[in-house]
Amino acid sequence: MESNFFYKKPSNISEYNLIFTGTVAEKKQSVAEAFEFAGAYYSSIDGISHEELDLSELFSCFAFRIASFIINFSGNKKYALSKENGLPKSFYDKCLKAARTAGEMADVPNNDILIISMKQMMHILRSAGIAKIENGKAFMEPYLMSGQTFYFLILHAFWNTVKWRDIFPSDTEAADFLMRDRTILADIMLRRGGRMEINDLANEFFDMTGFAAVNDIHAVSFIDFYMFFWLKNFGIINYHHPGGEIFIELTGTGEKLLSYVRK
Repeated sequence: MESNFFYKKPSNISEYNLIFTGTVAEKKQSVAEAFEFAGAYYSSIDGISHEELDLSELFSCFAFRIASFIINFSGNKKYALSKENGLPKSFYDKCLKAARTAGEMADVPNNDILIISMKQMMHILRSAGIAKIENGKAFMEPYLMSGQTFYFLILHAFWNTVKWRDIFPSDTEAADFLMRDRTILADIMLRRGGRMEINDLANEFFDMTGFAAVNDIHAVSFIDFYMFFWLKNFGIINYHHPGGEIFIELTGTGEKLLSYVRK
């Protein structure tokens, strides 16, 4: 079946604005649920010894670093929301400038990609209960937690609680489909192991789910730019480019993590 998910106008970066909605009671409930569900992750991780998890990999991964940077940059300040009820462009411009001045995130030289990543991470932090809003202003809720706890909190928020249509807005229908069937793709990756050629991996997923037609380059790019990009950001996969083809491979720690988050 030919997919029509991937023939729409690409999204503008502004579509990634952090949007806050819902009543105060709903926000409090959302935060409580985020920590409740995240608690299940911490309990399950107790079954993995510290020797099995490379904590240095977790703490040096891009997702951990950019989340920490945004929180530290925000400090205890409160930022007025724009008319669109999102953080204004000026916030991200200043955040980008601070990151570049400090030499942070030098592994992402493209400014547009870095700003998109910051806006995506703000959605994740909101789902984690860290980014909050009161009286039309956004701020970071201070939490005292270990690095490992923080990592699993944002990983849980990415995998389970944030709506992928909010962080992957170029095609919200495709984002909903991918989030719904994400564990199928995770199962394929775990079953295959080793280095996996992206097109071949995606085609198996398409064949199993009907997400797109086999060899649909737009669909492959969608999965690569969004889901695989963030699995790499969390240190779960690495990319390899031998002979012009693109492969991904689960990291040692990533294989253990993916077996947990897919449950």
